[in-house]
Amino acid sequence: MSDRKQIAITKDNFDEVAKIYESISEKLTLSFTSYYKYSFSFIGQVGDISVYASYGGDSDDIYKFYVESNKPEPAPKTLKELFEEYFYICITDTDKNIEYTSYHY
Repeated sequence: MSDRKQIAITKDNFDEVAKIYESISEKLTLSFTSYYKYSFSFIGQVGDISVYASYGGDSDDIYKFYVESNKPEPAPKTLKELFEEYFYICITDTDKNIEYTSYHY
C-alpha cells in the first residue's frame, strides 16, 4: 500500500493544483489507455507529475467522442479546461508524494 498523501481537489485548493497542472500543460500529452463501462481513460506524464483523466460516464457521451489509440493528444492548457472535458482527474506529484483527485459530472 502506498503512503502517498491523497487530497481531493476542492475550491479551497484549486488554485494550488492549477499551478501544478499548468506548469506542465504545454508539454503534456494524454494517451488513450483503456475503455471500461462507458468511460475512456487517458494518461500523460511530464517529469515527476502524471495526469490520469477519464472521459464519459454514459453511452451518450462516449459515442460523441473520437478516440485513437497510440496517438497522444495535446492536453487542455488549464485545469479548468481539463475539468470541463473529463469527469475524473488524478494529478500525481511523485517528488512530493501527493495525489490530487476529483470526481465530478
